[in-house]
Amino acid sequence: MMDFIEFKDSGICNIQVDMIIKKFTLLHRIYKNTDNEYWLLSYTPKAKRRLKVQIKEEDAIKIINTLHLTPFEDSFFRNSITYVPTT
Repeated sequence: MMDFIEFKDSGICNIQVDMIIKKFTLLHRIYKNTDNEYWLLSYTPKAKRRLKVQIKEEDAIKIINTLHLTPFEDSFFRNSITYVPTT
């Protein structure tokens, strides 16, 4: 998945949305924080975070809608939502 991300030192990274959608697994998440920033997260099979990059809202919404990701609201942070793939 890292091959399809144009990394930057800070700010929003450009991604190849179609390739990310093909490679998205149960180990990946889309996180929306209280500032309406979207983050692409990747975890190892042992639940350690491997990757966290900020992505564009349009890209995140396209991934969420295409893969029918399920939203889970955070009970600690009011407006934070994690989008998780269903099994």
